[in-house]
Amino acid sequence: MREIYEEERIEAIKRHIEGERSVDIYRSLGKSKPWFMKWWKRYRAGNKEWYKVFQKDLVQYAKRSMGELKQPS
Repeated sequence: MREIYEEERIEAIKRHIEGERSVDIYRSLGKSKPWFMKWWKRYRAGNKEWYKVFQKDLVQYAKRSMGELKQPS
């Protein structure tokens, strides 16, 4: 499953490098501008594994999800 998401990130950045507008890319993938910018910045930073999810990302996602669950209805 993780490979599917990694391939999606790689394809999005490849399309942008080839000249496609970022807005067209993230909309066609059903993603947001912040999603695209996160991966574009990681790519530009030069890390060879820019497309992978890091432990830090998982912790932030978990905290955000728990905060949403704790909100009163």
